Amino acid sequence: MNATSRDLTFGAVMLASGLAYYWLTTGVPQSALDDTVGPVGLPRLYAVMLVALSLVTIVRAAFAVVQRQSRPHDEAPRLSWRFAGLLLIGVLYVAIVPWLGYLPSIALLIAGTAWYQGGTINRRVIVVSASGALLLWLLFVAFLRIPQPPGAWTSIF
Repeated sequence: MNATSRDLTFGAVMLASGLAYYWLTTGVPQSALDDTVGPVGLPRLYAVMLVALSLVTIVRAAFAVVQRQSRPHDEAPRLSWRFAGLLLIGVLYVAIVPWLGYLPSIALLIAGTAWYQGGTINRRVIVVSASGALLLWLLFVAFLRIPQPPGAWTSIF
């Protein structure tokens, strides 16, 4: 079984799981103590996200079948090395985030990924990296109250 058929199979199984999970949430009784989300809000959101991600997986696998028929067979090793490079960028991020802190580390991750994907480091990439890092920091730290590493260098101040 090749990777594309595995993705199609996985997507179909996860789609069925997501739909079944959503159906199961319809049996959760309502309570007088419900808040705005309620006891079914988060499980339903998980089910919808699972269905959506499953559909994305299925569509990507279907497009891969079409693309494979039109591209030469020697691209597979190049794609493996591309994945290895992205994995290395992720490993470097995990290694530097405790020392450098979340905000600068995530900005470097965004910029490094853009550069690795063939972009150039210019003013636009720097603005996108900085604003993306700030947006993610606001989302996780300020809004969701999920603490992120401040970085070892912040103890100097």
